[in-house]
Amino acid sequence: MNTPPTVPRILGVAIALALLASTATNATAGVVNRDQLRRALSHLQDTDLLHALAVGGVGAMSVAPWDGEIVEFARDRHWLGRDAGRIGKWAGHRWTVGAEMLLVPVVGWAIGHDALRDAGLLLWPAQLATQAVVQGLKYSTRRSRPDRGELVSFPSGHASGAWTTATVLHDRFGAKVGVPAYAAALYIGLSRLQANKHHLSDVIFGFAVAHWCTKAVTRSAQDGVATSWTPRPTVLPSGDGMGLSLLRRNL
Repeated sequence: MNTPPTVPRILGVAIALALLASTATNATAGVVNRDQLRRALSHLQDTDLLHALAVGGVGAMSVAPWDGEIVEFARDRHWLGRDAGRIGKWAGHRWTVGAEMLLVPVVGWAIGHDALRDAGLLLWPAQLATQAVVQGLKYSTRRSRPDRGELVSFPSGHASGAWTTATVLHDRFGAKVGVPAYAAALYIGLSRLQANKHHLSDVIFGFAVAHWCTKAVTRSAQDGVATSWTPRPTVLPSGDGMGLSLLRRNL
């Protein structure tokens, strides 16, 4: 589980794919534009994000010696329900993620919900950057799945894709949407253990990579949002007088 020498090249692929996604979006929406590429690269070096990635790596290495026993327990006990493996497989499948990326911005545009449209547009660079890193690591580390199938176990693509979506939703809509989305992502990740397709360390590091890439993208999008401050009369809480507040508005 050592870091492969191809990681710098993987990051280059991630950035290039994010740029391709940005060209398909409306820059005037204030969510994604070409300058975001430079800002996202800068935010990948944010200390707190690197610390979180390191914590994920340490967590993955810590549980790795017991990966076999944990998968066996999850597979035999059906702790998430007997259909969890099948549900998690399709809920986190690449086709499901692709449908989210297409439908969320379209629905947001159709119903006039700007926040939903913007979240959908943000899913493009976030998912592409995350999956470029994840897929690069899969084919670099070539770790065998628990069922001795393909050599693409580390890290989990299902877990990282679901966590990416949850992070974007939390960023745009707060805890009321983000917490259920994170719970769903956790379910999808753990279901891969029960399906005998991933080790717990695969899932943990998949979450960590998704957090790292997606937060860099969402922060770069926030950097590019222009704002204005408008004076507004305000009644004091005591009701004894008037004050002046500043209203922040995204342009």
